[in-house]
Amino acid sequence: ARPFGAPKAGAKIATAGLTLLLTAAGMLDVWRVVSRSSEWAVFDKDAVHCAELIRRYCPPRALVLHAPVNNAPVYLTGRRSLLSVTFMAWAHGLGVSSREHDISRIYAGGPDAVALIKRYGIDYAMVGPTERQRLAVNNAFFTRYKKVAETDGCQLYKVAAH
Repeated sequence: ARPFGAPKAGAKIATAGLTLLLTAAGMLDVWRVVSRSSEWAVFDKDAVHCAELIRRYCPPRALVLHAPVNNAPVYLTGRRSLLSVTFMAWAHGLGVSSREHDISRIYAGGPDAVALIKRYGIDYAMVGPTERQRLAVNNAFFTRYKKVAETDGCQLYKVAAH
């Protein structure tokens, strides 16, 4: 007779099988890192080029308009941003829905876009791949402003009146 509480043979086999599967899964993760077959890039080379433009043409205290995402090139420059990742701002108790809506209206070139730029004191606006993908960018609206720099797919406009 088996002692009270001793595992049955089936439970031992299941435990050994699960241990083997978990170990193999961990080994696959290690293999992907060692073999460099899997990478996680936060900023691609185009974002780095956009960041170089911002750093070169925007003063250190400039407020730069961009799409509210977690990997905007502005973050590589130390320049100020109108809105970061909306979830993170919300998680810290900040009301962001109106600001996020205002950013969309500015990029769309809505009737109040110029007034919103002045209201927030925005100095520069970046129009890059992320803005085009996530927002309805009205390119004609931005032609009223001086394009201070451009790289593949990324334009930087000075939108401040001063």
